[in-house]
Amino acid sequence: MTTAEVSNYEFDRKSRFCLRVVMRGHVSEAEFDRFIDDMESAYRSHARVGWLVDVRELKHIPIAHSLRLANWMKEHRSIVEAQCAGVALVTNGPILRFALSAIFLIQPMPCPYVVERSMDEARDWLRARASS
Repeated sequence: MTTAEVSNYEFDRKSRFCLRVVMRGHVSEAEFDRFIDDMESAYRSHARVGWLVDVRELKHIPIAHSLRLANWMKEHRSIVEAQCAGVALVTNGPILRFALSAIFLIQPMPCPYVVERSMDEARDWLRARASS
């Protein structure tokens, strides 16, 4: 990637518990592959994790990405159930809320989750999950 290019995907694991994901614009196949790889890497650590997923600036979720994520959750259900304290999704758009609902209809989340409009609410929810 050149310095003029901007990634539509970021993964931050500075915190031991709270893993932060940001998706914006149109996430490419390569970026979505990195997201899947980052999830797998996080679960390979065998640590309990919470996910803060910021999709407030994401333009859309391609069907192919939705299906891949649903299949990934199905294949890794037991690991996610054991290690994931929760997923806090942050979005402010009704279309993305609908897309996320569709993903969870295909494959229900194997862990507690919440969809919030603000980062503060999402962080508070994750903090409560970390102590439970």
